[in-house]
Amino acid sequence: MREAHESPAAGHTGRDKTLDRVSRRFWWPRMSKDVTDWCKSCVVCQQTRPRNGYPDGQLNPLQVPVRLWQVVSIDFVTGLPRTERGYDAFATFTDKLSKMVHVVPMLYADSSAAQIARMYFDQVWRLHGAPMKIVCDRDSRFRDEMHLELHRLMGVQVASTTPYHPQGDGQAEHTNHTVERMLRAYVDANQHDWDLWCTPVEYAINDSRSAVTGFTPFELTYGHAPASQLDFFVEAALASRRGRAKGGRGAAVKKGTAHETARQFVRQLQLAREKLLLAQQQQIAQYDARHRSRSYAVGDEVWVDATHLTQPGDRGLHKKLLKKRLGPLRVLEVFHSDRQMALPASDRGAPSAYRLQTPKQWKVHDVFTVDRLSPVESGSRFVERAKEIPPPPLDVSGRKETHVERVERSRTRQRQGRRWTEYLVKWTGMPRSENEWKTREDLEWDGAGRPGVPNRALLEFERIEAKRVEREKLRVRKRRDESAGAVWTTLSEELKVDGAMPWVREERFDEEVGTFARVSAQSTLPPVNGAAALEKEPVGQSRILVLFCGTGSVERQFTKQFPNSEVVAVDIQPKWGPTHCEDIMRWDYRQFRPGHFDVVWASPPCTEYSQAKTVGIRDLRAADRRVRRTLEIIRYLRPEAYFIENPRGREPHGLHTRRCMSNLPAPHLVTYCKYGTAYRKPTHIWTNVPLRTPLRVCDSDTPCEFFRQHGRHEKVAQGGRAMRAGGVFAKGMGARENLYGIPSALLKQLFHNLTLHEEVHAFLSELLVREDLSEMSVLVQSAVVESDPPEFEPEPIALAGVRAEVTIIPEGGWESDASGLSD
Repeated sequence: MREAHESPAAGHTGRDKTLDRVSRRFWWPRMSKDVTDWCKSCVVCQQTRPRNGYPDGQLNPLQVPVRLWQVVSIDFVTGLPRTERGYDAFATFTDKLSKMVHVVPMLYADSSAAQIARMYFDQVWRLHGAPMKIVCDRDSRFRDEMHLELHRLMGVQVASTTPYHPQGDGQAEHTNHTVERMLRAYVDANQHDWDLWCTPVEYAINDSRSAVTGFTPFELTYGHAPASQLDFFVEAALASRRGRAKGGRGAAVKKGTAHETARQFVRQLQLAREKLLLAQQQQIAQYDARHRSRSYAVGDEVWVDATHLTQPGDRGLHKKLLKKRLGPLRVLEVFHSDRQMALPASDRGAPSAYRLQTPKQWKVHDVFTVDRLSPVESGSRFVERAKEIPPPPLDVSGRKETHVERVERSRTRQRQGRRWTEYLVKWTGMPRSENEWKTREDLEWDGAGRPGVPNRALLEFERIEAKRVEREKLRVRKRRDESAGAVWTTLSEELKVDGAMPWVREERFDEEVGTFARVSAQSTLPPVNGAAALEKEPVGQSRILVLFCGTGSVERQFTKQFPNSEVVAVDIQPKWGPTHCEDIMRWDYRQFRPGHFDVVWASPPCTEYSQAKTVGIRDLRAADRRVRRTLEIIRYLRPEAYFIENPRGREPHGLHTRRCMSNLPAPHLVTYCKYGTAYRKPTHIWTNVPLRTPLRVCDSDTPCEFFRQHGRHEKVAQGGRAMRAGGVFAKGMGARENLYGIPSALLKQLFHNLTLHEEVHAFLSELLVREDLSEMSVLVQSAVVESDPPEFEPEPIALAGVRAEVTIIPEGGWESDASGLSD
């Protein structure tokens, strides 16, 4: 059955296909049941196969409150454009009984838990008093600090929903959708006045009759609906008609007594609560008819849905090929909803949430709703399915060490100038969810209790990794040899492969890039004796820092031209997969030493500078702050080369016109259509790297191929279409992400110029091999770079007993002091 179900030729198919594959060759009693149990207990299938049908669990809504504003829902709507009054989000406060809503604009980024508690105190408590319970999601602001502040101000209990389960606070989600829909109808074209419409929208919601209760929130809260302009118009029209009918004398309006008004108010609340209970019962019946009840006991093992979970070893991997369920995890505690707790213990039914024994490295809330869980089929009736029992920990040098099954991956970490390597460890007998990142010191011993014996699993991983690196080197050499003895590469790549070997310097025109690329071939110099030979020293890996990394086009091209390079990417959007998902204004760049990075690339957000921005208010101050922060990082890190890329904007909004860029050299202009894109997109690039050939620009003298044939570009550099002269529409690029990438051909041309320090290294290497030290200053001075170099201090270069002090002069040229030569 294992061969018919789990082998590569079987593909972990389902019960029917596996049974067919077995029955064509074998027969035994109860074969169908055995195959069914075998497939159900397959661990791989339980983790990878999608769930069919509705999720488990029955509906457990919150109890209907007895009093007004007894239970309040709080939620936020964020990501809105910044208004002139400084708001970028709004909070909604909803009463569970009357459905009354309060909408409060706010600045979300600067709001703390204490400020939100104070907002509720000032905006809601002063009108309706203290609630008994506040329902909210697990936002970071709704943590212990807010709980304490609300308890201090009003003595309120705060109930948080389970993570990634918006159904737990459906009332707040419905309120958010309603407010957003109404705001869309009233905001102006630039969308920067939405906060002015929050008050009218709040009034409109509270004056709208609920389909469930049959009353408006105003009627249930105050006993009557407040007067509006429409009421005054109707009353005036009715009074005028009565006056004409009775000779001009208006009829008095009969009013009810205070006692009758109070009785009517109580009847309205009772009727509204009865309707809410009836609607709740109907929802429960409809939901439970399509969902089955599933119950787990303390000690049971379950799988948990992996949609919102990331294991330590999963970062950087494709989500489509990851496991759909993680575990198995043990149930530690069961929870019932408030509605269930109000019933007798025998009538409560299945629990609605469970506390699981999650691995400590997950760092997530350990309570999960039942719809995210699925049972573990153990398959204990099969000997082959017997669960592997982890061996007991060994006492090694006074420490309890768990057995290491294998090392799966490695990564390099850096913090405050200190670098170390961590290894992803799979423990023997433990599920993959227990994998951990460990340092070499943590894996120091093999478990034999003898100090000095390295871990066998770590040695095996390093052996396999060394073979992989060697294969990569052979692949590079093969590609080089296929070029008839010459290599299209930079000296940096050659030194990584073959060390400090002498090279003959040549240049050849690269048709694809449109520039002169470095071509290197082995020198024909006669061999030298061992005493004078240059000792091979390992050349460090190239390092690049990418600020505002976006889609990752810069990182991909850099690692393609400089294999095995180290990349650090910073971006505030997690969907791009940066190594540091942080706001650049808060990112601690001082964790790296000056000179750590060879290259720094920055692509600051261009929205405020772009000529495509035609609506809304330009926030140039915030954009300039980000650019100044970028320049501050470059000045501190002192890279060998830097690049700053930004689309060309019109006067006076373009980045090249801003004061923060006035101290930099004039930018290079390039148009992307000359490098293979369907749109033109004029772009400025600031760099301190000298360009052997100018960047290509599409203009009337040198148009791109598509423009030369059709008199226009295929698409425009924006999301939607744009009208051209004569009423012809040009297609847009669709999603904005399609415009973020930088053409690989352009990056290839820029990175082909990164040979500054490699030239000096190669010259010194050739000099020492020839044993002609008298020509040092001549050879070093021949490596002149006619450009403004980066601003950093003179850096000594030490090679095989020779020390040369090289200083970069802004006016151009190299100066060398060879007085420090040793024997």
